[in-house]
Formats: sequence, structure tokens, C-alpha cells
Amino acid sequence: MMRTLIFFALILITSLACSLSNLTSGDPDDDPTPVDTSTWVAFVGRNVQMAAPPDDWLLIPFNLTVALEQQAELEELYPTVANVYRDLVLRFASKEDTRLVLLKRDGTAWVVIRHESLANTDANTLVTALQQTQRAEGNNPYDEEMITVQSHDTLRWKIARSPTGSQIVNSEWYHVLPDGDDLYYVIFSSQGPDFPDYQPVFDAMVRTFQILNQDG
Repeated sequence: MMRTLIFFALILITSLACSLSNLTSGDPDDDPTPVDTSTWVAFVGRNVQMAAPPDDWLLIPFNLTVALEQQAELEELYPTVANVYRDLVLRFASKEDTRLVLLKRDGTAWVVIRHESLANTDANTLVTALQQTQRAEGNNPYDEEMITVQSHDTLRWKIARSPTGSQIVNSEWYHVLPDGDDLYYVIFSSQGPDFPDYQPVFDAMVRTFQILNQDG
């Protein structure tokens, strides 16, 4: 635990020094409105779970046949949502390192939980490489801070990213949680203008994240 905390502290100090000029691009919500989670339900993925409002969020299945059936239903009723759903299936749900994918039922926000092994590396190396890649792509991390999620020291930051060929700018909120030889990324995304409204809910959701076992 202490080694991980030191790793993340070093990353945070280094990253803040590198991106100080970009901090004005985000407005941290230092005192968010409390979110009532009493009616939320747990969505279960591969060895992880996260709670969310059941009427607002949709679990994207890993079974491709089931996912395609669900996508077909959405295409008949909500074509725009179906497009987002299909993109998430192709980019994440079909990947072995993905642990959970949730889509807001109106298609305006989504959550992806991914996993990487620390058996032959460490959290510092992986997080540093990820942030370097983001900077190289022009997506500079900002609003970086440490929080605690289910007793795990968690580093989080935001980036603004435009999908290839699109004028839309999405806000993405990365949360990195180490657990023994495993590293989990909990990533919340929405269109930029919607993000301030979703941020309190995202913050409440990540704090319900649980690792169900250590199989990775």
C-alpha cells in the first residue's frame, strides 16, 4: 500500500509540473452536491461490480450474440443510442481486458472498467506511459488528485478528447486503482458540455466500485 501511494504521489507531482499551464482548462468541483445512492443497484462484470441508478444505465453484455440482439432493439427505437452502443461493443466489450461497460440509456454518457496485470511491471510505469501517450495526442491531463476507493489509493485525472473525424469534444475521467498484481482503470465519459452535470454521479459511482475476486 505504501509503495503504491509513493508511486502515485510521484506521478501526481511530475504530472502537475508538466501540465501546470493546462490546469485552467478544468474547473474542479470542490464541494459537489451529495448524490443519493440508496436506490442504486450493482451492475456485475468480470470480477468487478459498480452501482448505478437502474433506470438510467444499461449493462453492455460481453456475449456478442446477446449484445447484437440488444443493439438491434435499440436501432428500432433509438438509432442514435444504438450507434454509441455499437461503438462501445466494438471498442471495449469485445476485449479481454475489459471488465465492465455501462451506457446511459439516452446515450450521453458511458463507463468502461479495464484491467492490466502488474505481474511484470508496476503501476508507476503503466500510468506514466498512459499519460505520456495522452499528452503526445494533445489530450493533456488536468484536475489530478488522489482519492480513496474501497480502501484503494486511487489516482484520477481528466482529459478532453475528440473522436477521430468528429467535431465533438468528450470529457473523460480516469481513475486508476491498484490491487496487488492488478491495476484497474475506471473511465467515465460524456460529451464535454454535459460533464459538469454528470460529475457528481460519476464520483458517487466510482466509490461503489468493488473487486469481487483476485482472478484478474
